[in-house]
Amino acid sequence: DSFAGARSAAGSTFATFTAALADQNANLQEARDGLDEASVTKAVELLLKAPRVFIAASGASHHVASFLEDGLALYLDADVIFASSRTGPERAIRHMMSARPDDLVVAISVPRYSRATLDLATFAKKRGASLLALTDSPTSPLAPAADVTLFAPARSRLLPNSPTAVFALADALIAAVARERPDAVEALKELSESLLWTFHQ
Repeated sequence: DSFAGARSAAGSTFATFTAALADQNANLQEARDGLDEASVTKAVELLLKAPRVFIAASGASHHVASFLEDGLALYLDADVIFASSRTGPERAIRHMMSARPDDLVVAISVPRYSRATLDLATFAKKRGASLLALTDSPTSPLAPAADVTLFAPARSRLLPNSPTAVFALADALIAAVARERPDAVEALKELSESLLWTFHQ
């Protein structure tokens, strides 16, 4: 209904384009304004101390999860496992069956919420793992189950959701983790030097 209403509204293609950017900007600002220091600090502490970090996401959140997996793998000593990446639910459940109380699950979901992501998160919680949720609001079904939740509104006038703000949360988590790693500068330098041949100069 919202898509039909927005599509029928008068306006140019350019107006639609700029309105979409305005929606994303508003989501980003609301996500930043809604942060609290205790939750952010706890989220980073959980990431830094877990020996394994499982990530669960699907749909639009799948791409956020893939980005988070790549970034965290650079800066954490932990094994970072995108449990629901490019495989069926059986494989994801197998990953979660190995979850232990010292592990962390990062579950990412924005409307419409993924039942599979919620089920994986709940399953891992029952096995004692901690749960960090990246979602859009306190009414998300992930929020009550999570030990820590970071919120990123995903409103869009034309699309079912906008993942821009939750992408930004993932990016900020990676940056914060990198900052807390004692040998972050050396690790990044080593990585850059090993990849120099892949860059166009």
